[in-house]
Amino acid sequence: MINILHVISDTNIGGAGIHVAELTKALDKKQFNVYIACPKDAQIIEHIDNTVKVIETNITADKSLSFRGIYELIKVIKTNKIDIVHTHASLSGRIAGKLAGTKIIYTRHTPSNNLNKLGLKYIINKWINTFLCDKVIAVADFIYHQLVNMGLPKYKIITIHNGINIGNFEQKFDINSIKKSYNFNNELILLQVGRLEEDKGYEYLFKAISKLENSTYNIKLIVVGSGSKDKYLRQLVKSLNIEDKIIFLGFLKDVRPIIAISDIVILSSIKEALPLALLEAMCMGKPCIASNVGGIPEVLTIDSGILVEAKDANGIKNAIIKLYSDHKLCKSMGEQGKIIIKNNFSITQMSKKVEKVYSELVGQK
Repeated sequence: MINILHVISDTNIGGAGIHVAELTKALDKKQFNVYIACPKDAQIIEHIDNTVKVIETNITADKSLSFRGIYELIKVIKTNKIDIVHTHASLSGRIAGKLAGTKIIYTRHTPSNNLNKLGLKYIINKWINTFLCDKVIAVADFIYHQLVNMGLPKYKIITIHNGINIGNFEQKFDINSIKKSYNFNNELILLQVGRLEEDKGYEYLFKAISKLENSTYNIKLIVVGSGSKDKYLRQLVKSLNIEDKIIFLGFLKDVRPIIAISDIVILSSIKEALPLALLEAMCMGKPCIASNVGGIPEVLTIDSGILVEAKDANGIKNAIIKLYSDHKLCKSMGEQGKIIIKNNFSITQMSKKVEKVYSELVGQK
């Protein structure tokens, strides 16, 4: 048996947390003993499968580096005879793994900032990322190329695209009942799921909505997510005079019923790696409008949705107009999206590739 310790410092449950919860659940427990180290009371805990051992630690919440966390993680590693430390944006976990003599993997979930290759910060990042890992998993080819540009040796990097549990998104929902609970009638329902942060590009989506004439386009936009820009975005909606069109639902533990009632799912992001929200929407047969950034074009094709340039409110508006009354196109895009996800982006495919990395690292071919 190979002992694997996943380390994540996030307290809130985001894309990385869902990724960790689903991956650790899917790993073959006949080959791997799986542990997760996370901050006390982290939201990920309630999502973790009972075949995975949770170790609540004093890792500094939401911070990559914690000297107290390093010391505590070394004890965890030694006590549980960990073979591989697999980190998710936790520098503490990588340092602890190095000091404890384990193999180290880290998964890069987010895009990086461009650094001057002659600058000190670039040199430090290159050294740290090279020295403190045996393997880096990029969740998209876009991230792979960013890591290469950051100076990581290509032999240390592997792309393993994000995957989702297909079965979780095949459940049937009572659409009419859900719509009735939100007082929806005959509106075209748009949906964006994502943190209320600048990188998600909500302001461009809201500006696009404000450009659609009320007399022609009967729409509602549902926003699912929370974040530091909540107040700002609500004020923006008010200033654009579209309060009657936007519904803020905040963070939801289960977004599937809302995806089920939506007609079109939108991701107006400025920066992305490979968003799970896109995979989930496509898996549920929804046509998507998304920014042509990061790993999004590795998933969304012209047959399954519409790509627009980042920060392009007019592009989003025109895409909505194109799909507004073309039900045949929406249906065909949704069906094609389902096929793409089932064939290429399942949690089973992802977990098997990760298992292969684990086995090769400890010499078990």
